[in-house]
Amino acid sequence: MLEKSARVKRLQGSERSQRKISIPQDAIRLDLGEPDLPTPLHIQEAATRAMRDNFTHYGNAFGDEELREAICFSLQRDYGVQRKPDEVLITVGGMEAIHLICATYLNPGDEVLILDPEYSAYADSVALFDGRTIFVPPDGEFSSRFPNH
Repeated sequence: MLEKSARVKRLQGSERSQRKISIPQDAIRLDLGEPDLPTPLHIQEAATRAMRDNFTHYGNAFGDEELREAICFSLQRDYGVQRKPDEVLITVGGMEAIHLICATYLNPGDEVLILDPEYSAYADSVALFDGRTIFVPPDGEFSSRFPNH
């Protein structure tokens, strides 16, 4: 039997794995990543059309070129941020993106700011790549708006 790596063993005692949660009856759970609604019809139709058109093979490792171009257009139009498609990477989900960022840029002991409350897998990803998590509680002044909006 294969033994887990020392990296993974460090996470077995992580805050995430030890957290006991109590969920209020009327709470909206944002931690599962599983929608509680059916897939909209236009998305089902687009997926069916893509399969009929044989759009089912591996694509560019950085993500679909048209999608990356559309993201660049949106960044410029909506936020005044100019990027080229070769500066955009498409991932299958947020955690893949967080893992790639941590693996690429963190050195042992680097500090990472995470807004709290948070999705606890973020801190685990930081720990996996030997970073230190610094939780930042809300202060009432936080805005998700970009400065020029």
